[in-house]
Amino acid sequence: MSQTLTLPDELFDRLNCTADQQGLVIEQLLAQWIAAAMPSRERLSDTLRDDNLLLACTQALLDGSEPPIAADWAELEAALQGSKPLHPTVEEAMSSLRSRPWTKDE
Repeated sequence: MSQTLTLPDELFDRLNCTADQQGLVIEQLLAQWIAAAMPSRERLSDTLRDDNLLLACTQALLDGSEPPIAADWAELEAALQGSKPLHPTVEEAMSSLRSRPWTKDE
């Protein structure tokens, strides 16, 4: 399959220069960038086998790997800073979550 992409001359020149530096043609460079930016369907379905995007993102953060979707971390941080937690302490949050008293191990 072949597609046509129209780009401004400056952007095309920058792509061409970057591709030349890497010893690739523009199509190969774009394919690499797209593959890196967007997980394959197989990889996405493996990562999201439970269809739980939040779980997959949390696991990626814990593993130190890339989350399955891109995020604007500054926007998320601002939203969290502007929010009020449901529970003022970790102990109260865990107790509520577990429906029983919870204390930290010391």
